[in-house]
Amino acid sequence: MQLKFYFDNKGRIFSSGRGKAKPARTYPVKLARSGTRINIHLPKRVSEFALLSLMNHVRSMKHFDFMLTSELKVLATKRYASVEPFCLDLGLACLRLFEQKEPNGLNSIVTVWDKTELETAALPFDMLNLSQQRLIHLDTPSALASLPEKLTQNAALYRFSAERQLVLIKLPRTVTPDTSELVSQPQLEDIIDERYIRWLSICGHTTLAVGTPLCQQGEVVWQLRGQETAEKHPFIRLLLYPLTSPYERPNNYRLITITYLTDIKSFIL
Repeated sequence: MQLKFYFDNKGRIFSSGRGKAKPARTYPVKLARSGTRINIHLPKRVSEFALLSLMNHVRSMKHFDFMLTSELKVLATKRYASVEPFCLDLGLACLRLFEQKEPNGLNSIVTVWDKTELETAALPFDMLNLSQQRLIHLDTPSALASLPEKLTQNAALYRFSAERQLVLIKLPRTVTPDTSELVSQPQLEDIIDERYIRWLSICGHTTLAVGTPLCQQGEVVWQLRGQETAEKHPFIRLLLYPLTSPYERPNNYRLITITYLTDIKSFIL
């Protein structure tokens, strides 16, 4: 029996079993599962919400073969022997679709974190060493307790809500407002605008799906403390995979990021 799933541009998922009518043509993303083969079709026009929903749907399918047929300019037709590289390409396509609509200040690429390659970029000690922490098989409290404080002073810590939204737990020490002035559950909306949150969330979900430290590099417009206007800066961001066992619920996952402006050697959110 072939199982079929459809994703609309709002990210909602619909299923269609044998004998049921096909959904309306407004459902752009189509997924068909037969045995260990997953066939996916993407049209020329699809939203980042649909791609993000697809990525979250397939990320637990560890023993499947994926055949992607894509008409998207940002994602090529390709066969994948495992889910992790497929999710990485989905996340990158999602990021490109989002950034195409946000031309003022957001431009980046996401790759797997390569410590050997990045050591030549004169990055801070905490970024290079935090990426080497092996925490994926620990429960959440043990993972957090095992992190050296000196490696997380400039990091932001998040959790995923039941609705798969990023919830801020800890700010980097250099970011205003200071952590001590915030309530126990600081709101991202009080610190940065919605489009930046969405941008960061795409990368966070990609890290969750791939399950390995990722590197985001590009340019961002950011207003530093004491500046009257925002300016464009080159940046590099470490995204550390969820600090928890894969057997826990997603709302127990913790994501760590360190974002570094390379031109002025400053940390941001």
